[in-house]
Amino acid sequence: MQFAAHLRSWSPEALRHLLTARPDLLPAADLGFETLARRASSIPSIGRCLIGVDLAMIVVAEALVVSPPATAAEIDELLGANDPVAVLDALERLAAVGLVVVEDTVATPLPGLIDLLDRPLGLGPSFIEEAELIAPELLDELARTLEVAGAPTTGATARAVARRLRTAEGVSRLLDGAPPATAEVLDALTAERSAAVDLPIGHRYRALDDGDPVAWLLRRGLLVPYDHELAEPVRELLVGSHADGLAPTAMLRPIEVLSVTGLPLDAVTAAAADRASRTLEAVETLLNLIDDGGIAVRKTGGIGVRELKRLGKVLELEPLDVGRLLELLDEAVLLNEIGGALVTTDRADVWRRLGRDRRWLTLVRAWLAGERFLSVPLSTPEGGKQLAALDGLQPVADAFGSRQEVLRRAATVADGDALDPEQFTEAVVWHRPNVWGTGDPEPEILVGWTVGEAELLGLVAHAAPTPILRALAAGDDATVESLAAGALGADQDQFLLQSDLTAMALGPLDPAVAAPLGELADRRPDAATPVFAFTEASIRRGFDRGWTAETIAVFLERHALSGVPQPLDYLIGDVARRYGSIRVHGASAVIVTADEALAVEVASTRRAARLGLRLVAPTVLVGPVAPHQLLDELRAEGFFPVLDGEVARLDGSGPGPGPHGADAAGDRTDAALDLPPDWTGPVLSTAALAGEVADVVDALRDDLAHDEQAAAAAPTAADGANGDQHRLHLLWNRPAVITHLCDGELRQAHGVLVAVGDSLTLLNDAGLESLPLDAVVAVDDPSR
Repeated sequence: MQFAAHLRSWSPEALRHLLTARPDLLPAADLGFETLARRASSIPSIGRCLIGVDLAMIVVAEALVVSPPATAAEIDELLGANDPVAVLDALERLAAVGLVVVEDTVATPLPGLIDLLDRPLGLGPSFIEEAELIAPELLDELARTLEVAGAPTTGATARAVARRLRTAEGVSRLLDGAPPATAEVLDALTAERSAAVDLPIGHRYRALDDGDPVAWLLRRGLLVPYDHELAEPVRELLVGSHADGLAPTAMLRPIEVLSVTGLPLDAVTAAAADRASRTLEAVETLLNLIDDGGIAVRKTGGIGVRELKRLGKVLELEPLDVGRLLELLDEAVLLNEIGGALVTTDRADVWRRLGRDRRWLTLVRAWLAGERFLSVPLSTPEGGKQLAALDGLQPVADAFGSRQEVLRRAATVADGDALDPEQFTEAVVWHRPNVWGTGDPEPEILVGWTVGEAELLGLVAHAAPTPILRALAAGDDATVESLAAGALGADQDQFLLQSDLTAMALGPLDPAVAAPLGELADRRPDAATPVFAFTEASIRRGFDRGWTAETIAVFLERHALSGVPQPLDYLIGDVARRYGSIRVHGASAVIVTADEALAVEVASTRRAARLGLRLVAPTVLVGPVAPHQLLDELRAEGFFPVLDGEVARLDGSGPGPGPHGADAAGDRTDAALDLPPDWTGPVLSTAALAGEVADVVDALRDDLAHDEQAAAAAPTAADGANGDQHRLHLLWNRPAVITHLCDGELRQAHGVLVAVGDSLTLLNDAGLESLPLDAVVAVDDPSR
């Protein structure tokens, strides 16, 4: 049966399962069954599918390729698994994703699967593939030895010999006519299933001696050259030499995740929420350090081990976790490396303005959608040295696929139960063995990395998955957002002002409050809870950014729990009184002040003499110094100058309240940005895919129903041809597939339709082919 016709017989549920498991088929399915069948049979699509299948499916598929077609019992015997039920289950899963066709209990692999699995179960080429290179007389000799003589053609003889070699009896008969040491050579080769024998030097250019076991096997196509210098046996000999099967210990039954008793669910969720909060604060600190140029980048790029350790002390994190967070910020496009330095992106400005739960969700979703492992820093030795963060090196493995599988398996344990690391790894790898790359690093390491990353984000705590992880694994974004809001709580918009000129937050501050407070006060990095200190320098910084004494007072009164302490009120007033009393003009190094005594005080300082400042009028000084340098020098002396023309004047005129747009009431408004204000990164819900799959399946079933109605309306071949007259003319001069009756059997003809009349004329490789119109049953366009 053609694969397209086979797919037409599938139920809507089976088609939905196929397209969900293999979403790359959706565009092809939208064009009809023929296109879907071609795409599903292609090697690239089959290769993508094999990445997501389980271990039993891989083993059974390879066994089927060794001996196609076969029943479940025959595959079980070939493997030596003694578990035909598990083999049958694996065959059904393979059939459900369109890799094999099962009819009357017999399974047949798709040709693309055979081409892709070119060394199934580690076996070499088939004897049938090598038979055409064997001298006819030697092939006949093998046939007589194995008692399969009398086949009508050379191909039939080769197939008969191959079937005989697959049995222990056939191997025994073969050795009866072989040189004495041949059995020992075969035993050595078949024991390890590897090319373990040297080829005779110059074997391609001289006659081989039948007295030598290796030469004898080579001449008869029973050994084939491998890797230029070695030889391996054909796969039939290996099958026949393993009476106990080729994979008797293969794990064909699913390994389910086993859990151990953990903490109560409330304790798990509380611990996870605390870790998520600490990670969020660490990310905010990293972004601030990047803005201040406080992270050193190596000359060769990336963040080195020494810098990761230094940052770890600042953030109270392990260096590995610091590296993970830097990789995550890069994955979330919150940072970039430009000109040998780290910088934050415009998206980081959006992120800072999000609510607490949405900032965390952005990080989680960036991790879920990421295509690389975050744990490479400090994890994998390379040339004896530890790797750095942000250096671009990654294992050859599917980070996205492995992460999805880890979440999917972790979500299967009961609430509060913890994962057993070793058993969990076995279960995860069994379900998707091909997603872990080439084995460097080992899957055990990659699974451990992924669980560690989930713990850092607060999705796992005390080795137990959280309800948020379960919702993520299920693609339930509404539940994810609800749980995130509950776990992380709301941001605080108030703080406590103290008489020691500090402000203490009682919890995480709302970004709209934390940003302006950070302009007016310095956050203490060593404090367990957010603490900000007001100083002359910090208040002056606020004035530089457009604040006034009035807008500062309004902001503090609105967000302070117990009013503004008198010492802080005096400090703000003192800075406001002194701020701008000296002005540095940009035209030249000119100092202007309204206070003659202050001008004399400036002129009498030691720095004034060193800078060459001199009084040219009672309130004016000049000197050969750049304005910005002069500004810094005067501030170092304890004065409060401003660069005239760039900041607000004391009388209230000037450029306005500052870069963040603080109005007189102390409110902040965000500038318009390309990203939506509630942006939290990519959403991984499966709802969109499910809807698309349902639409495509409905369209396929509608096409099928239309075809069935057309067939019912045209029961005879002639009537069918007449009903397709309009299609025939549409297909004129185009490739067509004509299904027609010939000697009572349905056959197909392929070619370009070049004439339509009492007969159809096709142009194909054989030339012109004419078909009687009354014999035509169906006409299809293969490009549909």
